[in-house]
Amino acid sequence: MSKKLRTGIIGTFLGVCMAMNGLGGVFAEMKTESSNPLTDTKALERFADEFMAKQQNTDLAVPGAAIVVVKGDKVLLEKGYGYADKERQIAVDPGKTVFRIGSVTKTFTAAAVMQLVEQGKIDLHADINKYLEEGLRIRNPFDQPVTMHHLMTHSTGFDVTIETMDDFHGDLKKFVSLSDYVKQRMPDVVRKPGESYMYDNFAYVLQGYIIERVSGMPFHQYMKQNLFQPLGMMNTDLLLTDEVLGHLAKAYVDGQALDPYALTPTESPDGGMNATASDIGKFMIAQLQDGVYQNRRIWSQESIRQMQHYHVAIHPRVEDATYGYEGSFEPEHNNGHKVITKGGDLIGFSSYMWLIPEEKVGVFITCNTSSDLRSAWFNAFMDRYFPRTDTSVKSVPLNTPQAQLRRFEGEYSDARIRVALTTITAIGDGELLVESLMGKQKVKQIEPLLFEDENGKLIAFKENGDHSITYFKYMNPVSYAQKITTPMYKDVPATSEYTPYIRHLQLIGILKDNDEKFEPTRAMTRAEATAMLIRILGVQLSQEPVKFKDTAGNWAAAHIQTAVQLGIVEGRTDAAFGPEDPVTRQEAALMIARAFKEQIANYPAELRRDDIELSGPTDKWALEEVKTMVALGLHGPEVAPSKAGTVDYHSRRELTREEAAALFSTTINRLILQIQ
Repeated sequence: MSKKLRTGIIGTFLGVCMAMNGLGGVFAEMKTESSNPLTDTKALERFADEFMAKQQNTDLAVPGAAIVVVKGDKVLLEKGYGYADKERQIAVDPGKTVFRIGSVTKTFTAAAVMQLVEQGKIDLHADINKYLEEGLRIRNPFDQPVTMHHLMTHSTGFDVTIETMDDFHGDLKKFVSLSDYVKQRMPDVVRKPGESYMYDNFAYVLQGYIIERVSGMPFHQYMKQNLFQPLGMMNTDLLLTDEVLGHLAKAYVDGQALDPYALTPTESPDGGMNATASDIGKFMIAQLQDGVYQNRRIWSQESIRQMQHYHVAIHPRVEDATYGYEGSFEPEHNNGHKVITKGGDLIGFSSYMWLIPEEKVGVFITCNTSSDLRSAWFNAFMDRYFPRTDTSVKSVPLNTPQAQLRRFEGEYSDARIRVALTTITAIGDGELLVESLMGKQKVKQIEPLLFEDENGKLIAFKENGDHSITYFKYMNPVSYAQKITTPMYKDVPATSEYTPYIRHLQLIGILKDNDEKFEPTRAMTRAEATAMLIRILGVQLSQEPVKFKDTAGNWAAAHIQTAVQLGIVEGRTDAAFGPEDPVTRQEAALMIARAFKEQIANYPAELRRDDIELSGPTDKWALEEVKTMVALGLHGPEVAPSKAGTVDYHSRRELTREEAAALFSTTINRLILQIQ
């Protein structure tokens, strides 16, 4: 897999989860008097043209894009901008250019489920185990079963599953079935179903698998026969056929074109659709016409109502999910209107669809690069055509005594991005301090469970029956963050320099110790170090037979095998790994360097290894890696420059558990979260 493709995976994942903020005022200068209604198609086209023209010299510029706007059963605007292929100067044609629309696919998957609900083949509130093949069951420790309702609203309680780099590959002939994928990747349920919201790709893969099971036909075939063909979506497919490839827009990452790539599973109900903008417009018309397209009923009115109703919302003003849609990236720009949206990202592509059901309006934008252009277009369009009309609605701060706000205090871990921690502190009457990856924000209370920051962005909390706080939703639009109540290990003193590192790993679930002691000064074993690193990477554990005889039956066998297959670790010999052997500091440095090679390469200025003079012995095979750790500051307080400017990494010494915590914590902050 190319470096550009690997980098794109990381950028897409973090971008979707963390970057949809702060675009509200970017296009304020484009507002004009709203004397022209939306149905003035010439004015609408001018507005879109002016918007796109303004992007050419900004960081929101894209190689190519297509926009569709519909109202009722009419297409008001359908236009392409820029190039589907820059090198060959092929312009975007909204009726012919195929884009990979990513997670907008989920809306279509949910729409297919609703058809099968109408036919009585799926019960939205039944235990989904009834739809799984024999021998396949959900691992759920809670009394509440996982239902299709939970799958469709991202409220299953599933542990997070993250796509691996191998899930994006260049073998366009390789086919991975939904059945095989589900069997290999089925996650555990770690939160009570229905209790919280976490955007979940696997939940939609599982829906596609269930569609296959109850319909008796392959997922892509069901979609073609029951959705695409009835809607006249003749240029849409879930497979990368020769016809699709012949019209597919080139994907661009950092301005460079990518070769076409395949997904795992091949049909990908969560994000595998290839479609023209024109075809998406037909779907929006049917959704806005109570399920009817060109006098042909595709869904019942009740199905459309269910798809457009918010079934999950942490707060009435911060809505989460319908069946197939979600709340907007920036609800502040809904301007008081009910809006349902669906964003989609794949490497080198980004899309956004939104409907305003009460106005019978639908909008779709798609680009052939990852870009926040879609969010800016949403803001500009809504502020121009659907501005807030009730100007009397203003947030009035509450003055709840600081002592009563203590219930909001604590440490919270994002359900989808575990390494993203937030600390909340009550700092005054009606005021909290929120400290996270996005920096420090003071927020003012405007309702009992709703706060507002200085930019008008809302933070909403969820409380239990006893009024204790369990979750909040703020900067990350795709999941809640959960309050962590795990106590600190009893043998880790609060005054230790290593305590923050240990606590960091404990809070994000990297440490799996079940007892009350951490044993900070004990040497870390090779098995422990390998398992922690694999947890940090978040990759799926290998199901291959273990390579080494001495790892058979070991608690970390699957972690070790996974790390071996990724090229992160090696055995002591061809037959032995030495899982209980202490790991040395230089061994750990080598493991980190191998696991994060491409992220490390993003720091060329810091990697002036020749300027680093090590004191103390380091084996030649680890010399460059140890210097890399020093250059990037991936270590704890045990490593510091001497007065002479030399650095002793204590390379050959056994790595203690507290030193390992410092190494892995700084690695997460610097290489994953990119905290300087």
